[in-house]
Amino acid sequence: MKKTLLLLSLIFIYSCSPEFENESITITGDDYQSSYKITPPKWIQGTWISSDGYKFEFKKSDVIYNYLDGTISAQNQVKYYEIQNIDPEFIQTKTDDSYNLEYKDSPYAKKKLNFVKISDTQIEATSFRKGIYTKK
Repeated sequence: MKKTLLLLSLIFIYSCSPEFENESITITGDDYQSSYKITPPKWIQGTWISSDGYKFEFKKSDVIYNYLDGTISAQNQVKYYEIQNIDPEFIQTKTDDSYNLEYKDSPYAKKKLNFVKISDTQIEATSFRKGIYTKK
């Protein structure tokens, strides 16, 4: 009887817990104007690929990277939290040879994207997906 009660309690607790599925949310175009602007420097804009097949695409106003069978938009993740009235903990710094972007990407973690320019055709990721990337 105690085991049955414990099992039913666990099922109830799990079924009432909040779900987080921001990968399934798509926010595009002018649906929502974020007050946080992702603006990679000109020198890093373009598509960069590692020897492992990881890819970062730096646009004028977004950073997109491959994840499993799809892609993740950093700008969409920031917008998601802003729409929910949750601080996305957005930090962006850029210099002539580095670009750093941090933002909340789940209720419990931040995504840290840190890049250092090696040359006009190579960058190094020093946090998420560490390694050398070559410009396509």
